[in-house]
Amino acid sequence: MPYDLREPVEDQTVAGLDALVHAALDKSDDRVNVDGTRRLMSAAQAAGVGRRVFISTVSARVDAVTGYARQKLACEQLMDRDTDVVVRAGLVIGAGGLVGDSVSFLRRFHVLPLIDGGRQPVQTVGVDDLARAVVQVCASTSTLSGVYTIADPRARSIREVYTAIADALDIRVLVLPIPFWMPLFAARASARLGVRLPITEDNLRGLRTNQIVDTADDLRQLGLSLAPLEDLARGLADATE
Repeated sequence: MPYDLREPVEDQTVAGLDALVHAALDKSDDRVNVDGTRRLMSAAQAAGVGRRVFISTVSARVDAVTGYARQKLACEQLMDRDTDVVVRAGLVIGAGGLVGDSVSFLRRFHVLPLIDGGRQPVQTVGVDDLARAVVQVCASTSTLSGVYTIADPRARSIREVYTAIADALDIRVLVLPIPFWMPLFAARASARLGVRLPITEDNLRGLRTNQIVDTADDLRQLGLSLAPLEDLARGLADATE
């Protein structure tokens, strides 16, 4: 049953569900996400949905600088930590989203622009591993609740991530270190002109504030092992051929 975060929740949207996984995000308006999440989760609780899961981001924290992370955190705060589950995902490696857009860019231009040399650390998770984690959370018969971060315990630099992807794509790329102000200017200009780039101003600000999170305990509690970056890169190459 489709649901629009801007609309009231119809009874049939949540009726009879064993689990509800909320991964939607409306980028046009902060209040849409918060108000829509409040309505959806309240309706799910009233309908007796036993497992309620919200997909968030590893960057959601009180000192978040990006609108994306702040919106995710605001939605997290609507969840009942005693009964609901928040899944904070690392950088998702898959055919869609930021990484999917970047793959298209690499294939077309064979250039790897690296902001500040690509030194920023990130923790990755494959889209399949993330989906498996969510299914496991939904299927759990235990009193699972609270926040779980699903990301590789080992941080890799942005340069390592995209070099591994380029190698898996079997394309030679020109590595081009660039100062922060240049892509920031381009992102702002493209947003005004309505031109879509693989990275936004929000993405850029997030890169400079990445923090490494210890995820080992969360993965152990859920009994998960995550695919290494090199395997994710090969899978991404196959999925985007």
